[in-house]
Amino acid sequence: MKAGKPVTAGHAEHDKRPFQSVREVDYKDHKIRIYTQYEIRVDGKPLGGHIYVDNSGKVSAHGLPNYSFVSAVDLVKKMIDEFPDDFTTKKKSYRSNSATRRRRRRRR
Repeated sequence: MKAGKPVTAGHAEHDKRPFQSVREVDYKDHKIRIYTQYEIRVDGKPLGGHIYVDNSGKVSAHGLPNYSFVSAVDLVKKMIDEFPDDFTTKKKSYRSNSATRRRRRRRR
């Protein structure tokens, strides 16, 4: 891995445990690794999906691939705005990608 290059962040399974991203850079003959862990809940329910943190500290999500945010709070606000049907009180947990729900409806 080269210093300053984007990294592929690791992530936890969808609704099982907190998200974790790993950022790595080489700097002056030192290997720096930063582990960032997120446990995100909305209305007390876990938010599923993939959350990534890049080497500049910006946060992005699989469900919003063309966006990056300076904070996880801003990311979650945008997810609520973009996928309001995913944040209803009827669900046991929230998903960050409406496509999963659409696929389930087609199977019925």
